[in-house]
Amino acid sequence: MTAPDRGPPPDLTTHRLAPGADFLHRCAARVVATCAARLPDLSGVVIVVPNLMLAPGLRGALASAAGRPLLLPRIVTLSGWADPLLDSASFDRPACRQMRLFAALRDWRMLDGNSRWQIADSLVALFDELQEARTALPGDEADFESTLRRGYATAPSEPLSFEARFVHALWQADKQGLPSLNDARRDVRRQIAQAAATPLFAIWEGEASRDLLALLEAWAVRAPAELFVPDRRIASHDAASPLPLLAVAWPPQADDRPLRDRAAALRAAAPTPLDSHVTLVPAGSLEALARHAALQVRHWLAEGRKHIALVAADRVAARRTRALLERDDILVADETGWKLSTTRAAALIDAWQEVAAGDGYHRAVLDLIKSPFVDAGLDDASRAAAIDAVEQCIARRNIANGLDVLATALAELDQAAPPNAAARTLIRALGAARDAFAQGAATPAQWIARLMASLDALGATTLLGADAAGADVLQLLAQRRDELGADAPRLAFAEWREWLDRQLEAATFRDTTIDSTVVMTHLAALRLRPFDAAIVVGADREHLAPGEPAALLSHDAVRRELGLPGRELQVAQLRDDLAMLVAQCGRVSLAWQAVDGDETCLPAVEVELLGLAHAAVFGSDLMRTPMTVAETLPCGDLAPQRQPVPRVPAEVVPQRVSASGYQSLVACPYQYFTRHVLGLAEREEVSESLEKRDYGERVHAILERFHRQFPRIADLAPDVALAELERESRAEFAAEIERNALELGWLERWLKRMPEYLEWQRGREAQGWHFSQAEVRRHLDLELPDGAPLRLEGMLDRIDRNADGGLALIDYKTQAPAALSSRLKLPGEDVQLAVYTMLAGDAVTDAAYLSLDEAVRAFPLPDPQAVAAGQYQRLVDSFGAMRAGAPLAAHGAASVCAHCAARGLCRRDWFA
Repeated sequence: MTAPDRGPPPDLTTHRLAPGADFLHRCAARVVATCAARLPDLSGVVIVVPNLMLAPGLRGALASAAGRPLLLPRIVTLSGWADPLLDSASFDRPACRQMRLFAALRDWRMLDGNSRWQIADSLVALFDELQEARTALPGDEADFESTLRRGYATAPSEPLSFEARFVHALWQADKQGLPSLNDARRDVRRQIAQAAATPLFAIWEGEASRDLLALLEAWAVRAPAELFVPDRRIASHDAASPLPLLAVAWPPQADDRPLRDRAAALRAAAPTPLDSHVTLVPAGSLEALARHAALQVRHWLAEGRKHIALVAADRVAARRTRALLERDDILVADETGWKLSTTRAAALIDAWQEVAAGDGYHRAVLDLIKSPFVDAGLDDASRAAAIDAVEQCIARRNIANGLDVLATALAELDQAAPPNAAARTLIRALGAARDAFAQGAATPAQWIARLMASLDALGATTLLGADAAGADVLQLLAQRRDELGADAPRLAFAEWREWLDRQLEAATFRDTTIDSTVVMTHLAALRLRPFDAAIVVGADREHLAPGEPAALLSHDAVRRELGLPGRELQVAQLRDDLAMLVAQCGRVSLAWQAVDGDETCLPAVEVELLGLAHAAVFGSDLMRTPMTVAETLPCGDLAPQRQPVPRVPAEVVPQRVSASGYQSLVACPYQYFTRHVLGLAEREEVSESLEKRDYGERVHAILERFHRQFPRIADLAPDVALAELERESRAEFAAEIERNALELGWLERWLKRMPEYLEWQRGREAQGWHFSQAEVRRHLDLELPDGAPLRLEGMLDRIDRNADGGLALIDYKTQAPAALSSRLKLPGEDVQLAVYTMLAGDAVTDAAYLSLDEAVRAFPLPDPQAVAAGQYQRLVDSFGAMRAGAPLAAHGAASVCAHCAARGLCRRDWFA
């Protein structure tokens, strides 16, 4: 039953108190005094608070005010009190409203899929704000357009008509469903108020919301109700309170006087300065900001201040601060949390959907199988081996995408190498997950069922449930599946992915396992909570700014026409939050990054006003330089820094070396150490489009097949030889061109060289040399000075033979002629042809690089047997010295260092 309209109920009492560290204690004292007859049992009393972060402090304040143990009252939030009593079938959940609006937005075909979700969210926020303000859009579309025209102060126009038609139509669509969650909560609170029999108290963080006032007024008809709110206009009982100065900087009510006049009026009252209480700190960089914040926290802890707030206005700098503190074993309880989308559990969902979307795109496959939640029933060792085998298979076979292609390649590799059953098991699990994840249009509940089935196939569900963030992801999916029934719109795969991404982005994960008196939180969460000290990390104009209204109809004048508050309310809220922060905390530091690259970052307007007000009243500045620390060590503890020159134990020295490995040792011993001793060589990567290396490999394959078929091209007519070579070339490039037409450029590049190559080949045959073999793998077993074996290995591109049994080695190169010429200028520095000569034996009389780029030209190695003999001895001596403990120093030439992956390890640049 609704109470008659009789004005403010006489039993609703409002207490306006000055903000301060003792605010909760003053409220608690009043509660205890009002309920004196009930002591020590206050279990029947209810206290409504804006958030449960206030509950611990409030419980302590009540016990302190009573002076004895208590049966404490029930402390609830407005939503927390109503939600357990809600009938889930009686209202529309936000997810249902979003879906309904998204379906309605499909009729507006000028919008793309992604923007529809964003607009739906903005509409829900706007319509909720209208409900909260107890207002609504005009019932008639023409009236609504007139309202917009007045707000924008503009004449009728087609864009204005479109906006009115658009928003009004979707408002009507939103009204078609059940009452909103907020409306359902209001109904429940009305029912709660009808059963009022004991005192009700509300401790609020500012002006009471309409929902709170409605509850208190309905309650006060039947039982006492009291409201406590902070009000900066109330004089503080503390003579040292910062409130008078804060009122100069941030007037709590309209004040047209200039700041200097307000400052002059306060100066006459001899207030207390804030320079020992508040500091403003501009830092030169993000790292300097984080270091200052961490040092400030350490300094406060050293002073005995235990309860410290780290206000994360700039979340990046705040997280860096947390890392620095935890490095010093100072744990931080994080109330801000992370977006659920940034957790490993959400990354698993994203990787799986990327695999499904791209038919097993290789990067997505690797991301997925490396997730700690995907085990496919394998133990840790087998899983690690399987991941390594899959990664190598993808690189060796250059598999850009295709789960079936990958499965086939693994089976083929098993025939040529020790089988890896675990790798095939892992990929079979991905195939089973794909089969369970049909991609036809479906309702959100059906999509979630498919996703859960695929997670089961991957063996991930149990592991997700054992992870804190993973459990949150599973709970979110289950909740949305239950909320969105069969009547929800059917979503295409792209729409489903965007919807799920937005759900994970909107949800927050909080790590509740850390209990610490140092708390990282946001400014709004500090309302009414006293701390010994607080530092705002990111007090600049970008990060410490008033909140923004809903994206739609955000123009201030339009909002006023609709009965919604304008931006001035957000500005007032920010200033109230900052004033309460300063009033409630023993020490406050407002710090920001003053320089970002070459741009200056200005302090927030409120921070600047505070500094100006303090200077105007007291003539002193609140600005301080960032805290720094100088760490010194006794001189005897400082070891001289030397360039690393590792020595390799004899039993660790490799017993096999390839031509490229020996070239690495000659170019830079330290490079060889990292690549071939430590095994840190870079893994092959999949080429999604042809690169110069891939072009060279294809030319090698073309010439191998062509010369095997036609060992003597002199037997062919020139036009026939050219046609046959072109046929082989087109066949080799066909698959790449079909996948990407741009690869035709590589084929054309080679086609231009073919006539010149065939002319070179005819000249060579005229000299008596004829093709004999191609792609020949050879090895040579050597003995080192200490008797240890060493096997030299290599793959020879081509071997020619003459009538006398002599051999000539040709190594095809798709490098420019100038580059090949420079390789042979310094004798002994390029070892490839010499190594191939050693491997081919004493019959070799010629060895040359053959350039196939820009021009077809041979670059012979003079006297290959003599060069090979010198390199033979050098190779034996080098490995013998390595086994004897010779240092492997980094002394590569600049051209070697320029492309060396070990450059950061040797730190040669720092010792140069």
